Amino acid sequence: MGGRRSWIALSLAHRVALAILLACIAASLAALLAVSSAAQTPSADPTRPVAAAPSASAQVVVISMETVRSQAQAARSVAAQAAQIRGAIEAELEARQQALSAEEQALVALRQELARDRGGEEASAQFEARAARFEREVRLLKRDRRRIATALRDAVRIALKRLDDVLQPILWEIMEEANAVIMIDEREVVANAKSLDVTGLAIKRLDAALPSLEVQWPPSETVE
Repeated sequence: MGGRRSWIALSLAHRVALAILLACIAASLAALLAVSSAAQTPSADPTRPVAAAPSASAQVVVISMETVRSQAQAARSVAAQAAQIRGAIEAELEARQQALSAEEQALVALRQELARDRGGEEASAQFEARAARFEREVRLLKRDRRRIATALRDAVRIALKRLDDVLQPILWEIMEEANAVIMIDEREVVANAKSLDVTGLAIKRLDAALPSLEVQWPPSETVE
């Protein structure tokens, strides 16, 4: 009886030892599999840029570019200069127009006189030459109106291009300070919180960086 209990105890000890051995083998296999899997996984390329996770506080800011380009000090100075130049041009062109109107009336009266008195060939030739000069001056006036208007628009555009060049880094700076990922023109927005509008701040900084602008007139290329 005592021998049977000893055999049972021995068998139980063997089973416990076998279970421990099997557990160790299983743990070893799991470790080997983990190492093999890690070896097969490609390592990260240090030269490849890693996308940054978006910040929880990142936001959108809104701006009225139309307001900036019309209310900034430099923009207002451009508008004032353009109006002054335009006024001087219109006064000069109007004087030419009035002179042509007077010449037209004189030609009409002269034609009636020639028709009534039946002037000679010399008088008719003088009339035709005078009428031809009048028509040429009319064409020149129309051409000058178009060319001067185009030149003034280009001069204003060049001045405002300078404004935009100064404005762009200011807008980037404002975006960075606001931790904004995008800046949208208010014309594209249906509604927005007033705290998101950076128009006033952009104008303030632009005024400090560029208080005035000069419209180059006449342009470097003479309008003919």
